[in-house]
Amino acid sequence: MGKWKKAVAALAAVPMLMALAPAANAVESDTTDSSAAQRALAAALKSNAKAAADSDLLASLDFDNVAAGATGTIVDDTTGTKATINGAAAVATSKDGTAAVRLGSGFWLNVTKSDDSAVLKGLDAVTISYDSKSVSTNQGWSVFAAPNTNAQTYQQEHYLGVMDRTTSVNVERYNNAGKRDTTGNVSKDGLASQWRHVDLVIDEAASMLYIDGEQAATVAPADGASFAQLTDILGADGGVLQIGKANWVNGEYYTGALDNLKIYGSAHTADQIKEAYDSTKSDAAKADANALTINNGSTDAYSDITLPAKGSVNGSAITWKSSDAKVITDAADGDIAAGVVTRQKADAKVTLTATITDADGNTETKEFELTVKAAVEQPKTTDYLFAHFTGTEGSATDEQMYFATSKDGLSWHDTRESGDPVLSWNNSQTGNSRGKDNGVRDPYLVRSPEGDTVYLIATELSIHNRGGWGAATATTNGSTNLIVWESHDFVNWSEPRAVDVASQIPGAGMAWAPEAYWDDVNKQYMVYWATASDADNKSGDRTNMYYSTTRDFVNFTTPVKWIDRVKSVIDTTMIKADDGYYYRVSGDTYLGVERSKDPYATTLTTGDTIANGYYNTDSDPNQWTLVGTFGDLTGTGLTGAQLEGPELFFYNEDDVQTSDAGKKMLYGLMWDQYSAGKGYTPYRSADLGSTDKADWGFASDVNFGSLKKRHGTILPVTETEYNAILKAFDKNKDTEPVTPDEDGSGPIAEYDFEDSKGTDTTENSNDLTFNGNAKVSEDAEKGKVLKLDGSDGTYAEFPKGLFDGRNKLTVQMDVKSEINKNQFTFAFGQNSTKYYFLKYNDSGELASRITTNSYGAEDAANATLSGNGAWHRVTVTLDDNVMTVYSDGAQVAQNKATKNKVTDLGNDLLAYLGKSFYNDPYFKGSFDNVNVWNRALTAQEVEKTSPIALQGISVGTVPSDPNSLRGTDDHSQVRSTLDWSTKTVTTVLNRRGGATKVPVKVSVNRSDDSIKLTLDGQAFTNGGTADLAKDRTLVVDLGDGAPQTWTLKKVTVGNNPVLPGQYADPDIDYFDGKFWIYPTTDGFSGWSGNYFHAFSSTDLVNWTDEGVILDVNKDHQPTTDGDENTAISPWSVGSAWAPTIEKKNGKYYFYYCAKLPNGTSAIGVAVADAPTGPFAFQTTITWRGYLSRDIGVFQDEDGSGYIMSEDRDHGTHIYRLADDYLTIVEDVACERATDYPYGLESPTIIKKDGLYYWFGSQLTSWDTNDNKYSTATDLHGPWSEWKLFAPKGAKTYDSQVDIVVPLDDDPYNSEHFLFIGDRWQEHDLGNSPIVQMPISIADGVASLTWSDTYEGTTHR
Repeated sequence: MGKWKKAVAALAAVPMLMALAPAANAVESDTTDSSAAQRALAAALKSNAKAAADSDLLASLDFDNVAAGATGTIVDDTTGTKATINGAAAVATSKDGTAAVRLGSGFWLNVTKSDDSAVLKGLDAVTISYDSKSVSTNQGWSVFAAPNTNAQTYQQEHYLGVMDRTTSVNVERYNNAGKRDTTGNVSKDGLASQWRHVDLVIDEAASMLYIDGEQAATVAPADGASFAQLTDILGADGGVLQIGKANWVNGEYYTGALDNLKIYGSAHTADQIKEAYDSTKSDAAKADANALTINNGSTDAYSDITLPAKGSVNGSAITWKSSDAKVITDAADGDIAAGVVTRQKADAKVTLTATITDADGNTETKEFELTVKAAVEQPKTTDYLFAHFTGTEGSATDEQMYFATSKDGLSWHDTRESGDPVLSWNNSQTGNSRGKDNGVRDPYLVRSPEGDTVYLIATELSIHNRGGWGAATATTNGSTNLIVWESHDFVNWSEPRAVDVASQIPGAGMAWAPEAYWDDVNKQYMVYWATASDADNKSGDRTNMYYSTTRDFVNFTTPVKWIDRVKSVIDTTMIKADDGYYYRVSGDTYLGVERSKDPYATTLTTGDTIANGYYNTDSDPNQWTLVGTFGDLTGTGLTGAQLEGPELFFYNEDDVQTSDAGKKMLYGLMWDQYSAGKGYTPYRSADLGSTDKADWGFASDVNFGSLKKRHGTILPVTETEYNAILKAFDKNKDTEPVTPDEDGSGPIAEYDFEDSKGTDTTENSNDLTFNGNAKVSEDAEKGKVLKLDGSDGTYAEFPKGLFDGRNKLTVQMDVKSEINKNQFTFAFGQNSTKYYFLKYNDSGELASRITTNSYGAEDAANATLSGNGAWHRVTVTLDDNVMTVYSDGAQVAQNKATKNKVTDLGNDLLAYLGKSFYNDPYFKGSFDNVNVWNRALTAQEVEKTSPIALQGISVGTVPSDPNSLRGTDDHSQVRSTLDWSTKTVTTVLNRRGGATKVPVKVSVNRSDDSIKLTLDGQAFTNGGTADLAKDRTLVVDLGDGAPQTWTLKKVTVGNNPVLPGQYADPDIDYFDGKFWIYPTTDGFSGWSGNYFHAFSSTDLVNWTDEGVILDVNKDHQPTTDGDENTAISPWSVGSAWAPTIEKKNGKYYFYYCAKLPNGTSAIGVAVADAPTGPFAFQTTITWRGYLSRDIGVFQDEDGSGYIMSEDRDHGTHIYRLADDYLTIVEDVACERATDYPYGLESPTIIKKDGLYYWFGSQLTSWDTNDNKYSTATDLHGPWSEWKLFAPKGAKTYDSQVDIVVPLDDDPYNSEHFLFIGDRWQEHDLGNSPIVQMPISIADGVASLTWSDTYEGTTHR
């Protein structure tokens, strides 16, 4: 009769038994049939009870026909009940083996009757029944009935709700009016975390809760009292019924599976509930059989498999029989569970038979036919695969899986660019995810012992999709899943699956940074990860390491706490070395290297420092024992304040390097430089158990490639695997250069817009595509032109690949600009890492740049054009590594040695008019006569394409290099503005230049031999000097029959810039009767300057350079421009940055930022007896390893010192300094701006009339923003709402607050203040000016109004 014969026999017996029940035991010869008959009789009686109970059924939903991803409405076939889907449906397997819904924040239901009326309308007695399996310990409401969808208010609640959590069910029955009446509430705690059947019975006299058919809790009103009635709670229309969501502000979504929802119009009795529940139990074995799967559903077996001993739905006992136990075992061997696979020389067929027996003795069988794949011989590994995520959480594609490859472990090749991951996870609404992360981080690759299976496991987390670190709640409301892919060839990867590893940990907030190790003794993988939990914490910090074991990355054992310490422990990496020890390193405070011969040994320590027991230091080889801290072993001093995400790996045999000390460096150890945002830094070790520094070293020869690599793993692979990976995934193949066209040949694309379209007028059909509001319009000067209005999404697009491989290229266009922003006028490339762009702003700024490593590595050719964005014919030629820029036929800029050519940008290049590869504004302006040549035109050819034209009039002297600063000692012009509409030139000179003999130079796009000039009617020699102490009239005759008359306005002699040279981040103080500026010395590539200067002034106008006071390169001797006062920072190697200073008790405390030898940044403190030094280094400072950016110092009236510092993860801090000003003793306050997820950078504080004013800038990268301020009467707070101090939308007059300076003698009661702000120029940092103007501060209000000039009044 087949596999299901007993169930069929029992069902066949039911009709006869219904009529002949007294004779049911008449047949005694077949005890099996008798037992079946008895069970069939019981089932028939239960069916009758169930039918009686269903007579008052109002609504039901069995969810059997719900498809994953469905939207719209679910309609029940039996009752017509409607359930409106909110979000998209997710499905699970129910306890009866059928479909259930998986509810969460991305999917919940609104339930009505078939006619859309309320299910509970007019009822005061009701029974609500359902099956559930909650996966969250957080508040989540499986059933919620309320008068409407309005948010509930505390002590004014009106609802009936069921809060269903992993180990408890709570019922709340409220009709409150100013006070919570909890007398009608019932609950049951201590439940098993598994499928349960819930019945809630509500009537006028009681609230009763049943679990699995048994009464769990009941409550009745006291004598003379009564409970809130449903009709009173829900109102006359019956209100709303929601499944999976409450009407509290944040939803409090139920997270888990739910099935078989039924709602009855009466209060069922205990017998009815018991009988109805028992009527479902006869299906227990069958449900477990239906749900039983092995080997993740695959019929091909490569490795040991898990053979479950219990049913996943109802816990039925399962036994196994193998048709060939030599190939797949069916019984345990000591501690080794059944399911061990021994692969043969050829594929082997094996049948596994499961016998499933439930608690009532019902039995089912199920067979699985598997093909055990033939054993393979694993070749020697020679190459490497690096799986990682990337970026700065700035894009949804950053937190996905990227692959890089290497032949030697030194030079890494990115197979994809940012934004194009190899593997992605976008299904976070399923499983035990909380928050729709739709992203993965921290991937780890582990190879099976057979060699031909690899698993990739990763953290389910997207900080970007969660709204940034500030809003993420990632350690309290994160996913308890890991995401798993598997492959047998590194090319064909399984669909990713979410596996729950941490929800069984009480209060688990997340599961982060998994790794896995194959334990060949116990035939299982040890999988370990970090989970934060307050409920399960014993030692100190809530973040600890756990492990579980698995054979298949589907079935996992109950997690075991592995490491619990006083301080946070994350990101543990482990390797078994050649000496028989396991070594592990964690991302904790001290970065300890530990070892043990037992990887499962657990660690619980209570010391908060190494000296008092943070690590075990005994000699027991079977316990985890400290070898040393990474900082000590390597001599770098690095700690968890700078590094996280360690990764240990083996080098291939042929790639093992020998150190200078003759050591074989077998092991690699990488760290993610999270605090500096720099990706990985590499080290090597010859012996992980050695404390000899010669056994450890920095791997300076490693090049990780252009793509920023975040926490990942390196796995050695074979040459065949390496080649297959590149063939399948490599999109960064070398681009073949295109052969240029012959001299004299015409364009390959031309666009004149005369047909009002983007038609290419050559025969090549390279037509433009218009997007957004792009359209052809009439221009008074040019006729038909392409007009872009600057709105988001408005641009024109060239055909993809048009610019591929064209190392010899010319692009020419007539262009008019109506924008002055960081934008791309024209661009082609891959993304924000690899691109070429041309920028033309209405300020006249013209920039032509190419890069393969983002904006920090752009090769540039820059110029300034005349006309305030007026029409110019701009031509760019790219001739291999020579980039030349022309305006109206004349060369205006050239870079003769760019690092990159067009072929370096890759293939399938995108190209735009008006669109950037960054999140920049879209271009606003017009184009005409856009032409592209497949060759580099000569200068003579470019000149012939343009008529003679006036390019500009320069007043005063300017540098020949447009990147150099104007207005310095050598060049008198600070700013000269040409208004082409009124033909006027307005000029500001610095005070070092006079107004009576000012050079005037007219430039054109051709030889200037034909230029004729007159000044106030007198002939004038081009380049001569003129008296501009008054307005003058200049007539320019180019010989084109149209002389131009210009007015040279009387020059203004200004005070800015106040300092000659390039300086940034000024800290301004008043000491000893003088003002002092301590700035960053700028003008060095990558901010690599080594020195800090001090400048003094008595009037804020005339400044004296007091010389170099500190050199941050420890290898330098006192410099020639310094003297005995020049101090040397002993710990740093350069990058002097963002200083600040404060005075106390006659001492001057100088705080500065510089780089450690490993490239990370730290804060140092030096002290002197005078503002100019000599300074002596004292210490470096930090707080709990937190990131410190943009520091500022404030001294209160009592002499207490405070450091302000921005910390991306937590906010902006005010730290109190110890009395010696050398250490931090208190985190006084930590703030974020209102409705802003991060802290504020560039913090500064002033105090006036007993009130503190805290200023800061929001984090908007290079873009300026509306800076904010907050006030408080105490530095501890409370701080007021963060408010604007400049007009909304002015973006603080396009600046970022640097410091606010009190100008009166009493700085704590000053009436006058000076605002000083930075204006960063992202692509031209050397020309980033400083803005200063008065700011009004009084009565808790700060107000900044634009001022054209500032005369330098000190009020002192």
